[in-house]
Amino acid sequence: MELSDWEAVSMDVEQWNLTIKRLEDLLVFNAVVSSKMPGRTTSDVSPLSVSSIVEGGIGILSEVLARWTCQNEVPLHVFLPSHQSDYNESQNTEFSEEKEKDSVSHISGLLEKLRHRFPYSLDPDILLSNCSWEYAVLWSRDIEVVENLSKAIYYLGLIQNGILTHGIAMMIYDMFISKKFMAAAALLQKVGKAPKERICRKELEMSDHTASKFLSVVCQFLQIMMEANCEANDIPVHQFEDSWQDAKGSTSLVELALNQKMSNYLLLQHHWTLSTVMFATMRFNMKSIKPMTLYDTKSRNAFFKDLHSHPYFENKMEDLKIIQEREKFLTRVLDHSLHGLHGSVQSADPGDVHTWTSRLSTLSDALHMDSDMLQQHHACALYSYGKDQLASEVSSSVVDHTVLGYRLLTIVGQRLSHYVLHGAANDSSQKVSKLPPDVSKWLRNKDSNELHVADVDLDKTSHLLEQVINMLPEGHAEYKIAIALVDLIQNFK
Repeated sequence: MELSDWEAVSMDVEQWNLTIKRLEDLLVFNAVVSSKMPGRTTSDVSPLSVSSIVEGGIGILSEVLARWTCQNEVPLHVFLPSHQSDYNESQNTEFSEEKEKDSVSHISGLLEKLRHRFPYSLDPDILLSNCSWEYAVLWSRDIEVVENLSKAIYYLGLIQNGILTHGIAMMIYDMFISKKFMAAAALLQKVGKAPKERICRKELEMSDHTASKFLSVVCQFLQIMMEANCEANDIPVHQFEDSWQDAKGSTSLVELALNQKMSNYLLLQHHWTLSTVMFATMRFNMKSIKPMTLYDTKSRNAFFKDLHSHPYFENKMEDLKIIQEREKFLTRVLDHSLHGLHGSVQSADPGDVHTWTSRLSTLSDALHMDSDMLQQHHACALYSYGKDQLASEVSSSVVDHTVLGYRLLTIVGQRLSHYVLHGAANDSSQKVSKLPPDVSKWLRNKDSNELHVADVDLDKTSHLLEQVINMLPEGHAEYKIAIALVDLIQNFK
């Protein structure tokens, strides 16, 4: 044979080897997407061919695999063993039947082989990006199932590269979230309270309960976007497996994400404040709340602009009326969140109370409000519920001790007023009458009904009074009253 003939044979063998390698790759891939997790009976994912990848682009692999993963609700620890999920119980499903365990083990083995064959195309960040997008798509098909949007945000938060996280988030926001978010804002502004089921169905095409969960997810989503905006990661470099270098097709989801414009952090934060205001309104079924009254005209006009734009607005208000509205709103939400401390059905979980106090602190800072005001209100509210130990911890972070001392002295007076009217001592009223006239009058004017829990142990009230005396300067108008109350409590004991 001549040299040219050997070259032709060599090229034929090389082409055959490439074809065999590709077919072996697809054999494993199609075996995965043809599998079904235990309990799942439907899936519209079709197997791929060599031509579909070459013509559609290598990105089709991660897109199809993500679609299969989402439709089959494959737990993350099966899909990506390197990522241990804390999402919820469904993400850590325990398969009890032996047959189910064997099925999951078989799928896990196939996925491991597949990741070995496509180390670049099925990189964890690429898969997580596509899963996030697929769950957002599933939510758009049935918006009542907010769990799908929540999963989209969860997978978004697992992406390691900040630029990729940001790009996927921008696409999800523009495609799926912005219009519903804007419609919800318009609805709350229109009705001036948490809207009921019927009007939510009409305006948002979802129930009021679903709308509340949707706004909760939007808050989380914008938080992830803000964090991604601050991360200075390198742009990921695309690599392809040697056997699929000629796969050319439409732009992949990841490539589209990396081409997104960088968002404006201040505008993101601006929208986060609005989403938090709206979520609080829905979560606590608040009335007489119009979200836009917390913002001036320029700030209102900045809402729902492209997140990469730079409209002029000021979150730091000079308008006294708006400042007062913000203070009123923050304290109202804080009060609602604390109702669970006294058995309220609205917020029975102490963890929920902590979450809301932390969230309100962040919201206060974002709105450039005086955080000390909120801390003072928080401390006083806790004392009102008789949670003195928790209140003392909050009080330690308050800056203006004089104002706090004055407010806490009122609570001491209310507790003692209750004790005088309902206490065990028969001569308590007589002991009050022996106080200086101005102190006696001050105490009788205190209404214990303003406290959530008025019947508090005298020792606790005595300790609170000691703190008040340490807070008030000796020249303060109320200092003399505080000293007189010390003697009164001693006489009550």
